[in-house]
Amino acid sequence: MKNPFPLKQPAPFKFRALDKKLYYLIQRDPDTKIAFQRMTSDPRAIDASWLLCVLGVEVDSSVPEQDGDDAIQERYANDASRKRTWENWNDALDGLKSNAETLRRVSTKMKKHLAEARDWLPGEYGYSMRHPRGETYHVLQKAIWETAEVLISFTDKLNGCAKVLEAYCLLGKQWRKVAPHAEEKEVQRTFALLQWVKHRKGRCHFELMAPLINVGRRLRHEKEETAESLRSLWRREGSNRKHTAHLGDLNSGHFKRQKSLN
Repeated sequence: MKNPFPLKQPAPFKFRALDKKLYYLIQRDPDTKIAFQRMTSDPRAIDASWLLCVLGVEVDSSVPEQDGDDAIQERYANDASRKRTWENWNDALDGLKSNAETLRRVSTKMKKHLAEARDWLPGEYGYSMRHPRGETYHVLQKAIWETAEVLISFTDKLNGCAKVLEAYCLLGKQWRKVAPHAEEKEVQRTFALLQWVKHRKGRCHFELMAPLINVGRRLRHEKEETAESLRSLWRREGSNRKHTAHLGDLNSGHFKRQKSLN
Protein backbone atom coordinates (compact mmCIF):
# COMPACT_ATOMS: atom_id res chain seq x y z
CA MET A 1 0.00 0.00 0.00
CA LYS A 2 1.35 3.40 -1.03
CA ASN A 3 2.07 5.99 1.65
CA PRO A 4 -0.59 8.70 1.70
CA PHE A 5 0.40 12.12 0.37
CA PRO A 6 1.43 14.24 3.40
CA LEU A 7 -0.72 17.27 2.49
CA LYS A 8 -4.50 17.38 2.49
CA GLN A 9 -6.32 18.07 -0.77
CA PRO A 10 -6.95 21.81 -1.42
CA ALA A 11 -10.73 21.40 -1.65
CA PRO A 12 -12.57 21.74 -3.95
CA PHE A 13 -9.46 20.99 -6.05
CA LYS A 14 -7.29 17.90 -6.10
CA PHE A 15 -3.54 17.58 -6.44
CA ARG A 16 -2.30 16.60 -9.88
CA ALA A 17 0.69 14.36 -10.49
CA LEU A 18 2.61 17.54 -11.30
CA ASP A 19 1.78 19.08 -7.91
CA LYS A 20 2.94 15.97 -6.07
CA LYS A 21 6.16 15.89 -8.09
CA LEU A 22 6.79 19.53 -7.19
CA TYR A 23 6.28 18.76 -3.49
CA TYR A 24 8.82 15.93 -3.47
CA LEU A 25 11.33 18.06 -5.41
CA ILE A 26 10.85 20.86 -2.87
CA GLN A 27 11.43 18.48 0.05
CA ARG A 28 14.54 17.07 -1.61
CA ASP A 29 16.34 20.44 -1.78
CA PRO A 30 17.32 22.05 1.57
CA ASP A 31 16.91 25.67 0.42
CA THR A 32 13.50 25.17 -1.17
CA LYS A 33 12.37 23.06 1.78
CA ILE A 34 13.25 25.88 4.20
CA ALA A 35 11.57 28.47 1.95
CA PHE A 36 8.40 26.35 1.78
CA GLN A 37 8.38 25.93 5.57
CA ARG A 38 8.85 29.64 6.20
CA MET A 39 6.04 30.57 3.77
CA THR A 40 3.68 28.15 5.54
CA SER A 41 4.59 28.64 9.19
CA ASP A 42 4.84 32.35 10.17
CA PRO A 43 1.96 34.39 11.71
CA ARG A 44 0.57 35.13 8.21
CA ALA A 45 1.25 31.61 6.99
CA ILE A 46 -0.16 30.35 3.71
CA ASP A 47 -1.80 26.95 3.88
CA ALA A 48 0.77 24.44 2.59
CA SER A 49 -1.75 22.67 0.34
CA TRP A 50 -2.80 25.93 -1.31
CA LEU A 51 0.77 27.15 -1.76
CA LEU A 52 1.69 23.88 -3.48
CA CYS A 53 -1.44 24.06 -5.64
CA VAL A 54 -0.69 27.63 -6.76
CA LEU A 55 2.97 26.79 -7.43
CA GLY A 56 1.69 24.02 -9.67
CA VAL A 57 -0.52 26.48 -11.53
CA GLU A 58 2.52 28.75 -12.06
CA VAL A 59 4.37 25.82 -13.61
CA ASP A 60 1.46 24.75 -15.80
CA SER A 61 -2.00 26.32 -15.66
CA SER A 62 -3.62 23.62 -17.78
CA VAL A 63 -4.52 20.14 -16.55
CA PRO A 64 -2.62 17.35 -18.36
CA GLU A 65 -4.78 14.66 -19.93
CA GLN A 66 -2.64 11.95 -18.30
CA ASP A 67 -0.92 11.75 -14.96
CA GLY A 68 2.49 10.36 -14.20
CA ASP A 69 6.11 11.41 -14.58
CA ASP A 70 6.32 10.25 -18.20
CA ALA A 71 3.37 12.42 -19.20
CA ILE A 72 4.84 15.43 -17.36
CA GLN A 73 8.24 15.03 -19.03
CA GLU A 74 6.59 14.56 -22.43
CA ARG A 75 4.49 17.69 -21.93
CA TYR A 76 7.47 19.89 -21.14
CA ALA A 77 9.50 18.33 -23.93
CA ASN A 78 6.70 19.46 -26.25
CA ASP A 79 6.76 22.93 -24.66
CA ALA A 80 10.50 23.13 -25.30
CA SER A 81 9.91 22.06 -28.90
CA ARG A 82 7.34 24.83 -29.35
CA LYS A 83 9.79 27.36 -27.93
CA ARG A 84 12.48 26.19 -30.35
CA THR A 85 10.00 26.50 -33.21
CA TRP A 86 9.21 30.07 -32.13
CA GLU A 87 12.91 30.92 -31.91
CA ASN A 88 13.54 29.37 -35.35
CA TRP A 89 10.73 31.48 -36.82
CA ASN A 90 12.25 34.63 -35.29
CA ASP A 91 15.65 33.69 -36.74
CA ALA A 92 14.08 33.11 -40.17
CA LEU A 93 12.35 36.50 -40.05
CA ASP A 94 15.61 38.23 -39.11
CA GLY A 95 17.34 36.33 -41.94
CA LEU A 96 14.75 37.49 -44.47
CA LYS A 97 15.19 41.08 -43.32
CA SER A 98 18.92 40.74 -43.90
CA ASN A 99 18.21 39.18 -47.33
CA ALA A 100 16.04 42.16 -48.27
CA GLU A 101 18.82 44.59 -47.34
CA THR A 102 21.31 42.53 -49.38
CA LEU A 103 18.99 42.43 -52.41
CA ARG A 104 18.57 46.18 -52.29
CA ARG A 105 22.35 46.75 -52.18
CA VAL A 106 22.99 44.20 -54.95
CA SER A 107 20.26 45.75 -57.10
CA THR A 108 21.73 49.24 -56.75
CA LYS A 109 25.30 48.12 -57.52
CA MET A 110 24.25 45.92 -60.45
CA LYS A 111 22.25 48.73 -62.01
CA LYS A 112 25.21 51.10 -61.76
CA HIS A 113 27.72 48.59 -63.18
CA LEU A 114 25.42 47.50 -66.01
CA ALA A 115 24.77 51.09 -67.03
CA GLU A 116 28.53 51.73 -67.21
CA ALA A 117 29.12 48.52 -69.18
CA ARG A 118 26.31 49.36 -71.62
CA ASP A 119 27.31 52.99 -72.22
CA TRP A 120 31.02 52.36 -72.77
CA LEU A 121 32.70 49.40 -74.48
CA PRO A 122 36.47 48.95 -74.88
CA GLY A 123 37.77 49.83 -78.33
CA GLU A 124 37.66 53.46 -79.35
CA TYR A 125 36.59 52.97 -82.95
CA GLY A 126 35.74 49.31 -83.32
CA TYR A 127 35.73 47.54 -86.64
CA SER A 128 33.96 48.22 -89.90
CA MET A 129 31.70 45.54 -91.31
CA ARG A 130 34.36 44.85 -93.98
CA HIS A 131 36.87 43.79 -91.32
CA PRO A 132 37.15 40.00 -90.86
CA ARG A 133 35.97 40.35 -87.28
CA GLY A 134 33.67 43.29 -87.94
CA GLU A 135 30.41 41.34 -88.17
CA THR A 136 31.16 39.36 -84.99
CA TYR A 137 32.19 42.55 -83.23
CA HIS A 138 28.95 44.37 -84.01
CA VAL A 139 26.74 41.35 -83.28
CA LEU A 140 28.34 40.95 -79.87
CA GLN A 141 28.17 44.68 -79.20
CA LYS A 142 24.45 44.70 -79.91
CA ALA A 143 23.94 41.60 -77.75
CA ILE A 144 25.81 43.25 -74.85
CA TRP A 145 23.66 46.40 -75.06
CA GLU A 146 20.41 44.45 -75.28
CA THR A 147 21.40 42.05 -72.50
CA ALA A 148 22.39 45.00 -70.31
CA GLU A 149 18.91 46.49 -70.82
CA VAL A 150 17.32 43.17 -69.80
CA LEU A 151 19.54 42.91 -66.74
CA ILE A 152 18.83 46.50 -65.73
CA SER A 153 15.12 45.69 -65.79
CA PHE A 154 15.98 42.59 -63.75
CA THR A 155 17.62 44.80 -61.11
CA ASP A 156 14.34 46.69 -60.88
CA LYS A 157 12.64 43.36 -60.18
CA LEU A 158 15.27 42.59 -57.51
CA ASN A 159 14.54 45.92 -55.91
CA GLY A 160 10.82 45.12 -56.05
CA CYS A 161 11.47 41.75 -54.39
CA ALA A 162 13.43 43.52 -51.65
CA LYS A 163 10.43 45.79 -51.01
CA VAL A 164 8.09 42.79 -50.83
CA LEU A 165 10.46 41.05 -48.40
CA GLU A 166 10.68 44.16 -46.24
CA ALA A 167 6.89 44.41 -46.17
CA TYR A 168 6.67 40.72 -45.22
CA CYS A 169 9.17 41.24 -42.40
CA LEU A 170 7.19 44.26 -41.19
CA LEU A 171 4.03 42.13 -41.08
CA GLY A 172 5.91 39.47 -39.12
CA LYS A 173 7.23 42.11 -36.71
CA GLN A 174 3.74 43.47 -36.08
CA TRP A 175 2.32 39.95 -35.63
CA ARG A 176 5.15 39.11 -33.23
CA LYS A 177 4.07 42.02 -31.01
CA VAL A 178 0.52 40.70 -30.57
CA ALA A 179 1.02 36.93 -30.78
CA PRO A 180 1.01 35.02 -27.47
CA HIS A 181 4.14 33.03 -26.80
CA ALA A 182 5.60 30.90 -24.07
CA GLU A 183 7.66 33.63 -22.39
CA GLU A 184 4.68 35.97 -22.16
CA LYS A 185 2.46 33.26 -20.63
CA GLU A 186 5.22 32.41 -18.17
CA VAL A 187 5.50 36.05 -17.08
CA GLN A 188 1.72 36.26 -16.65
CA ARG A 189 1.66 33.15 -14.45
CA THR A 190 4.62 34.29 -12.36
CA PHE A 191 3.15 37.76 -11.87
CA ALA A 192 -0.21 36.25 -10.84
CA LEU A 193 1.58 34.01 -8.31
CA LEU A 194 3.38 37.01 -6.79
CA GLN A 195 0.09 38.93 -6.62
CA TRP A 196 -1.51 36.04 -4.77
CA VAL A 197 1.39 35.83 -2.29
CA LYS A 198 1.29 39.58 -1.67
CA HIS A 199 -2.46 39.44 -1.06
CA ARG A 200 -2.07 36.58 1.43
CA LYS A 201 1.08 37.72 3.23
CA GLY A 202 1.24 41.48 2.68
CA ARG A 203 4.40 41.37 0.56
CA CYS A 204 5.88 39.22 -2.18
CA HIS A 205 8.79 37.59 -0.27
CA PHE A 206 10.98 37.51 -3.40
CA GLU A 207 13.89 35.83 -1.58
CA LEU A 208 11.70 32.90 -0.49
CA MET A 209 9.66 32.67 -3.70
CA ALA A 210 12.67 32.55 -6.05
CA PRO A 211 13.86 29.05 -4.97
CA LEU A 212 10.27 27.76 -4.95
CA ILE A 213 9.60 29.09 -8.47
CA ASN A 214 12.91 27.66 -9.66
CA VAL A 215 11.74 24.12 -8.89
CA GLY A 216 9.30 24.51 -11.78
CA ARG A 217 11.92 26.26 -13.93
CA ARG A 218 14.26 23.30 -13.58
CA LEU A 219 11.42 20.92 -14.35
CA ARG A 220 10.79 22.83 -17.59
CA HIS A 221 14.52 23.23 -18.32
CA GLU A 222 14.17 27.01 -18.34
CA LYS A 223 16.17 29.95 -17.03
CA GLU A 224 15.91 30.28 -13.27
CA GLU A 225 14.78 33.38 -11.38
CA THR A 226 16.56 35.35 -8.69
CA ALA A 227 15.06 37.59 -6.02
CA GLU A 228 16.19 40.60 -8.06
CA SER A 229 14.75 39.30 -11.33
CA LEU A 230 11.40 38.75 -9.57
CA ARG A 231 11.52 42.32 -8.22
CA SER A 232 12.14 43.62 -11.74
CA LEU A 233 9.28 41.52 -13.11
CA TRP A 234 7.00 42.79 -10.35
CA ARG A 235 7.83 46.46 -11.02
CA ARG A 236 7.57 46.09 -14.80
CA GLU A 237 4.36 44.11 -14.93
CA GLY A 238 2.79 46.11 -12.10
CA SER A 239 3.19 49.34 -14.04
CA ASN A 240 1.67 47.72 -17.14
CA ARG A 241 -1.23 46.01 -15.41
CA LYS A 242 -2.73 48.57 -13.06
CA HIS A 243 -6.19 47.09 -13.50
CA THR A 244 -5.24 43.41 -13.05
CA ALA A 245 -7.32 41.70 -10.33
CA HIS A 246 -5.45 39.87 -7.59
CA LEU A 247 -5.49 36.10 -7.92
CA GLY A 248 -7.82 34.76 -5.26
CA ASP A 249 -9.28 38.23 -4.59
CA LEU A 250 -11.77 38.46 -7.42
CA ASN A 251 -14.86 38.42 -5.24
CA SER A 252 -13.67 41.13 -2.87
CA GLY A 253 -12.70 43.23 -5.89
CA HIS A 254 -16.18 42.77 -7.28
CA PHE A 255 -17.74 43.90 -3.99
CA LYS A 256 -15.49 46.96 -3.85
CA ARG A 257 -16.57 47.97 -7.33
CA GLN A 258 -20.22 47.48 -6.44
CA LYS A 259 -19.77 49.61 -3.32
CA SER A 260 -18.15 52.40 -5.32
CA LEU A 261 -21.07 52.41 -7.75
CA ASN A 262 -23.70 52.69 -5.00
